[in-house]
Amino acid sequence: MRQLAAATLLGITMFAPLGAQSLDGLWISDGYGELAEIHGDRLSVFEITAISCMPSLSGARNPGAASGRETIFTLDGGQVHFLPGGSVDHARVHFDGAVSDILLHRVSSKPRACEQKPENTPQENYAIFWQTFAEHYPFFDLRHVDWRAVDKQFRPQVTSATQPKELFHILQAMIEPLQDAHTGVFARGIGRFNGRRPDPNHLDGDTWPKAWEIVGSTYVRRDLQSFCQGHVQFGMLQDAIAYLRVDSFNSYARGG
Repeated sequence: MRQLAAATLLGITMFAPLGAQSLDGLWISDGYGELAEIHGDRLSVFEITAISCMPSLSGARNPGAASGRETIFTLDGGQVHFLPGGSVDHARVHFDGAVSDILLHRVSSKPRACEQKPENTPQENYAIFWQTFAEHYPFFDLRHVDWRAVDKQFRPQVTSATQPKELFHILQAMIEPLQDAHTGVFARGIGRFNGRRPDPNHLDGDTWPKAWEIVGSTYVRRDLQSFCQGHVQFGMLQDAIAYLRVDSFNSYARGG
């Protein structure tokens, strides 16, 4: 589970070109629970906790896209940029579309959890799921959820006889009270659950255009100004009140 808050680099630092530094070896992220392993042109990423080390993404160096200060890997269809981080033992990673970077530091060996592949059992899958949230989800207090109490409630329900669909619904029930749209459970052949916050003014998808038409024709003075491929619009209401409409958080540029 990739975390949502990223470290922000402040100030200006002079860096040696990353091409002059060898990226070969192991890198662990500050936060996020990510382990990157680089050998030549190959990059492998693992999601790690105190009890697990799960393969996540893999890709290859993209020499045609590299610049003097960065090395670029194509990773499962997207691009990830490795940037210098102040020394040969530090780097920054930027994923296309992300608003900030992930900080990495070199390590000499993989965590102990990587020494043995976990068993694919209901109990082990549950344990890794719970541990991943315990280590990397930052908003339990904000959501008023006691994650240890959740564990006491649900762990006894998972046995060797628990079927995949049953486990899916248990994992869903664990995180549903978070009401967080950036959490979810996906299982091939079973389904997908996406967390969401209750909307007191919920509109179905086909109702939104009608609501926008009413706002535009009744309340907005003059025409709305449109930006970002039409996904961001701005106008003025009466009494110098500004109106901002954002209908998407992506596809702001052609091909994006």
